[in-house]
Amino acid sequence: MRDERNDARGRWQISPARRLVLRGEDVARCAECKTPPFDAFGDHVALRAWILEHRKELAAELRDYFRKNPELHARPDRWFGLLTLQLRAEVVLAWERSALEPASGIPLDYLAAREDAGTLAPEALRAFLVDGFVAHVCGACRARLARPPRSAHAVRERYVRWFFDGDAKAPQSTDPVRWELLDDAIAYCVDELALASERGK
Repeated sequence: MRDERNDARGRWQISPARRLVLRGEDVARCAECKTPPFDAFGDHVALRAWILEHRKELAAELRDYFRKNPELHARPDRWFGLLTLQLRAEVVLAWERSALEPASGIPLDYLAAREDAGTLAPEALRAFLVDGFVAHVCGACRARLARPPRSAHAVRERYVRWFFDGDAKAPQSTDPVRWELLDDAIAYCVDELALASERGK
């Protein structure tokens, strides 16, 4: 007998075609936080500059550590080996989580679970969510994206940020079909109370 739950999980996977397109693109930054991945492994000068610009909390923690330990005589090219094991692990985790991977703007596990419960999505909507609303996202942001959307506004804001550099008017004029699909996705995915609140604005 066929396992319908596994069928639903299989339907809600990022499209192989979309993965192929993303692989061929020269993606420089995370669609969500706009942080570039760190890939200059072994270059501690570049790593220091990346942390200072893109990981402010970690940078503050490192500055505090070296301020309290002036005898270490840290330099831009000589600091990583002077860290405690815990701080070194935090730095490694930061650069590892900067790696970009395809992700959907609405968590697909959440959508598969809804389908498991009997709420079947129209095929055009499913195709939009596994292909059209997919971009490269860093590991830190993917962890946040795993949670269901909190409101209709948050979903629209994410779509505009990912594909239109924050220009809220652009998608309605340049790609109205996908903008309508986005509204359909919101109606399907987001709590009706949140949706009603957004429509009432």
